Amino acid sequence: MAVERVGIGHINDSYRVRTGDGRLFLLQRINTGIFHDPEKLMDNIVRVIDHLAQRCESERDRRVLTLVPTANGHPFFEFESAFWRMYVFIDGTYIHRAVQGPGESRTAGRAFGRFQAMLHDLSPQSLHETIEGFHDTPARFEVFEKAVEVDAFLRVRECETEIQFAMDRATLSSELVKQGLPTRIAHNDAKISNVLLDTDTDEALCVVDLDTVMAGSSLFDFGDMIRTMTTGKDEDEADYASVRIQTELFRALVEGYLSEANAFLTEDERRLLVTSGMVITYEQGLRFLTDYLSGDVYYRQSFPSQNLQRARAQFALLASMELERSKLEQIVRNV
Repeated sequence: MAVERVGIGHINDSYRVRTGDGRLFLLQRINTGIFHDPEKLMDNIVRVIDHLAQRCESERDRRVLTLVPTANGHPFFEFESAFWRMYVFIDGTYIHRAVQGPGESRTAGRAFGRFQAMLHDLSPQSLHETIEGFHDTPARFEVFEKAVEVDAFLRVRECETEIQFAMDRATLSSELVKQGLPTRIAHNDAKISNVLLDTDTDEALCVVDLDTVMAGSSLFDFGDMIRTMTTGKDEDEADYASVRIQTELFRALVEGYLSEANAFLTEDERRLLVTSGMVITYEQGLRFLTDYLSGDVYYRQSFPSQNLQRARAQFALLASMELERSKLEQIVRNV
C-alpha cells in the first residue's frame, strides 16, 4: 500500500491511497475545527450523493463521488478524536487550479449549473447547516468590524486601505439577503478546482468537495464562480493590478451556467447574477481580511501575510467589477 498526501483545498487533509491490488482511494481527515458535527456533515454528503446517483444516466462511478463505508457500514471512521472518510479515487481525471480560457469557464459553469439542476428536486430542508451563516454577508461584516475594533494582533495599521475599502461598501453586504430569493441547494464553494475533468475528453465529469452543500441561494454559487473563474488569476495573486474581470471569461461562464440552470432560475435570480459576483467577492475579501486581523486562524497559509494578499486580490477584483458592471449586465441580458 502507498499513501501520498495531496494538496487540495484550504481545510481538510487529503491523501491518495493505492492498495496492493492497484485500486485508488482518496482518504480525508475532516477538519473538526471548521465542521463541528462530522456526523451531520456526512449525513448531508450521503444524501446528496444518493440523489445525484439516481439522476445520473450513465457512468455513475465517474460522474458521482462514491463513498467507501467502514466495515460497520458507517460513512466515516473516528480514531483518536479524528474523523476520517474515504472516497473511491476517480482515475483518468484532472482539475484546473484556475481558469485560463473561455472554454474552461464555460465547462465549469455548465458543471455547476447541472449540479444545481440535478439537486433541484431535493428538499433544501433535508440538509443540515454544516457551517452556520456561511453566506450571511451582513454577519460576516459584523465579525470584520469587531476584528478591526479589537485589533488583537496589532495589524490594523498596515491594513488601513483595505479596511476603508470594505467600510465604504458596507451596504453591499445586504444586497442578496434582502431580496427574498428562493431557497435552493447550493454547493457554496463553486470554483473550477472542484470540478473533475476527463483526461481524454476534457469534459466535466462531476463536482467534488461536498462539505458545504446545504440550503442557500443559487446565486451563492454563481457569485463564487464569477469570483474564481473570470480573472484567469489565482485567488492570492500578488500583482493586484492584473486582477480584473475578463468579459470574455464572464460571457462563457454565463453561457455555460445558463445552459443548465436557466430552466429553474427566476427572473429575480437572473437579474441579480452580476450583483451576486460583487457580493460574494466582497464577502470573501472580508473573510480573508478578518482572518488576517484575527491571527490567521481559519485559512491555511503557505507564507506569512497570505491572507492579506488574498484580501487585496479580492478587493481589486471587486473594484474591476464595479467599473464593468453595466457591460456585464448587458452580457447576461444577451445570453
